Amino acid sequence: MAQRVPVPAAYIRRRAYELAREEVRGLVGNVEAVHVEHIEEVPVDVIGPALEENAGRNDDAVMENVIGAPDPDLSANSDSVENEQTSGSDSENDSAINNGDHSDSDASIAGELQDEDPEDQAGGDSDDDYGNVNFEDDNLTVQLAKWSCSHGITLEATTSLLGILRPLHPELPKTAEALRQTSKRKYAVKDLNNGQYSHLGFGSLFRSIDPTRLDCIKVEMGCDGFPVFKSTGTECWPLLAKCTQAGVHTPAVVGVFYGVGKPAPLRIFLEDLMNDIRNYTANGVLIRNRRLPFSVKYFVCDAVARAYIRCVMGATSHHGCERCEQEGYTIDHVCVFRTVSGRLRTDQSFRDQRDADHHDGISPLLDINIDMVSQFPLDPMHLVDLGVLRRFMEFTLGRGNVNARMGPTQRAL
Repeated sequence: MAQRVPVPAAYIRRRAYELAREEVRGLVGNVEAVHVEHIEEVPVDVIGPALEENAGRNDDAVMENVIGAPDPDLSANSDSVENEQTSGSDSENDSAINNGDHSDSDASIAGELQDEDPEDQAGGDSDDDYGNVNFEDDNLTVQLAKWSCSHGITLEATTSLLGILRPLHPELPKTAEALRQTSKRKYAVKDLNNGQYSHLGFGSLFRSIDPTRLDCIKVEMGCDGFPVFKSTGTECWPLLAKCTQAGVHTPAVVGVFYGVGKPAPLRIFLEDLMNDIRNYTANGVLIRNRRLPFSVKYFVCDAVARAYIRCVMGATSHHGCERCEQEGYTIDHVCVFRTVSGRLRTDQSFRDQRDADHHDGISPLLDINIDMVSQFPLDPMHLVDLGVLRRFMEFTLGRGNVNARMGPTQRAL
């Protein structure tokens, strides 16, 4: 009968450490960046007999038997490992492990783990633990990109994680922008008198247009201002563009102004936009090797922005009517107009400034042949939805005279 060879305690600790590390890798999806220093060592009295019983067999068979053994209690006190060590045996056993036949590579252990049930390798966790991310069909780069986006991980945190994983996975990108396949676009910022303006151009609009669906590009422009913060007087004035004839109903941002009050001076604010319009009007737009004519269909603005970029008086002034030369008058601090219309305004009369009191300056849009009357429509959103009808409903529901308000019963109807 062959004599049983005792297994060194240092070898037992080494093999238990490697097994615990590989089990943790399986639980997290084979991510090798797990810090396994915090895993407690398996006591010798638990795993030692299994190794001693298989002494004389090759290491693969021994570890296969150990893997099939009952799971040890990793939280048990590991002092028993130290109690079974003899003085000076650690150095001798470590050298025997490094030079002897007991050293196994991580590849052999990974091959044994691949034979197990995939659900066991994943720790028995369901796909719901990862949200909607599919961790089976994609590689590590795609998995990290989905994980970073689906859980709202910041760019700084994602970049820091990539710095930890790249030594073990050189195929990973260095930054979160490269991982998510996004880029930081830098645009020139132009200083105005009361703020800053950045021109983005029509590129995002043209990329969304299918040139096979239309023969020319007619762009609908928009300009409006809105406050950014309630505690400050800063405003944001974006320049928007869309092309509904090409099926593009979502406006694209052409330029953005941020500052205190309206962008001033107006000519510098609109300078880059007018240069683009001149260029595309003269040369057309090249999209997918097809050059299409370009033109501005109209400008859609509310009353304040419309009066500002046209350089005319506001709607509440006596000469503020945009469609006729009717002069208003004041009743109880309110400017009203007669029911009879005055002489209609035309594009030519606007250029000639026939009604001098109506103009507050010369609009820079006249330099690019924009018709200041026919290409500035009075849209129903600002006149009805947010204009007269809204004020009428507010008057009848709550702000009007007591005799003219609707009662609770009428409101319920």
